[in-house]
Amino acid sequence: MKNLRYLTTVVLGALTFALVGEVISQEEPKKKDPYTREAGGEKTKPDAPTADTNLVLDLQFIEVSLDEVMQGERDNLTDGEWRDFVGERVKAGTARIANSMAMLAGSGQRTQIVSHLELFVPTERTLLAFDPSGPDYPNEVRTRSVGMSFEIAPVLSADQKSLDLSYALELSRHLGETEGARVPSERLTDTDVMNPSFWEQSISAQSLLTIGEYRLLTKFEADQDEGAAKKKVLLVFIRTDLVEISAVVPPEKMPEGSELNLRSTAVQIDADVWHGWLTSSDLPALFDGGAWKRVEEARAKEGNVVSVLAAPRIRGRSGNRAKTHMGERQDYATAFDPPSEKGARAVPEEFRSHELGVIWEIDPTMSNNGRIDVNQRMELSSAHGHSVSYRALVDGKWQPSIQFPKFYSSAYTGQVTLAPDANLLVAVGTPADADGSPDLSKKLLFFLHNDTFVEK
Repeated sequence: MKNLRYLTTVVLGALTFALVGEVISQEEPKKKDPYTREAGGEKTKPDAPTADTNLVLDLQFIEVSLDEVMQGERDNLTDGEWRDFVGERVKAGTARIANSMAMLAGSGQRTQIVSHLELFVPTERTLLAFDPSGPDYPNEVRTRSVGMSFEIAPVLSADQKSLDLSYALELSRHLGETEGARVPSERLTDTDVMNPSFWEQSISAQSLLTIGEYRLLTKFEADQDEGAAKKKVLLVFIRTDLVEISAVVPPEKMPEGSELNLRSTAVQIDADVWHGWLTSSDLPALFDGGAWKRVEEARAKEGNVVSVLAAPRIRGRSGNRAKTHMGERQDYATAFDPPSEKGARAVPEEFRSHELGVIWEIDPTMSNNGRIDVNQRMELSSAHGHSVSYRALVDGKWQPSIQFPKFYSSAYTGQVTLAPDANLLVAVGTPADADGSPDLSKKLLFFLHNDTFVEK
């Protein structure tokens, strides 16, 4: 009888353990942060699954008169009707595509494209010990970017019909210099120092987009022509679509040691040419090899309308970061010890370094079917002389006491999935003009090529 009770206890205990184990196994797994990704290296498995699609987002700035915008608002137009409304006016010549930005992105991956000039502005000032009645002196500076910036965090729905988009968009420019605020002291007036002044339009928000359809994100103020009778407005439209990835590599053709052969190309074209491609092409097809085919066709013709600015290549390993830089590296001071006596110079105390030229950094992960996830940063950076960051009134004259270099950068940061032999257009930005401002008459196209499986 004792043995029977013992056996009963053991059986009940085993059943209880099994039931508890089943309940635990059925618990919902802990959700991962959709905006994070494991870094490359040993933690990333070479056969990790890759996405079946890339997201393409096309952002367009349509300049139209305020009167016509008011007409559309009176008609209570939907997003699609707004796009048709301005499209008709673009064809008629009463509206125009003033600017555009575009990029590929992965669901759950933060992505950014910037085309901006970096200027330096003072953040701290001090009085000169030998001249306490004179103007104050800047002893620390920081950078201020002016131009265009678009950052997103997209999450594709399970049915791939909608996109939950968090975004931050900014347009800005340098206006010049303005007189500083009055310092509360009798010895100074509000004209003793002048500081840089900036103009900015920005929006940070969330939006639910329907795949394949336009959405009117916001309205910005357009640059006004001097003496123009009608005020103009920028209508900011966005469209998202899917670039499907179907090609795979048979196991017997996978490279030994997961060695990768990736290439990038930066191409400059006229903005009108790019906008023509947009209006005459299927958006996913244009980014999935179509734009590269057009570039090659244009280069083969006389009267070349495209210019290849850079074409770096990286041979590397899956799960290992790699970087290539081709260009100059400039050092600049960010903090100063002010002059101790009249006629002496300020002594730089802290420095930073800025890379110019071509910068391409990747963190690739190849799966067992030949697809490659690539976290990357592509950048073209250039120097454009110097600008005054601080101006002081000395002996009745405004004199530039501090000047700094001007750096322009057009860069894309994000993650995409590459199919074998892919020639993806990953971003469309804006190059610099001679003065270091965004040249809206040109477009800068960043391509990513997968030559890993190309037979030589």
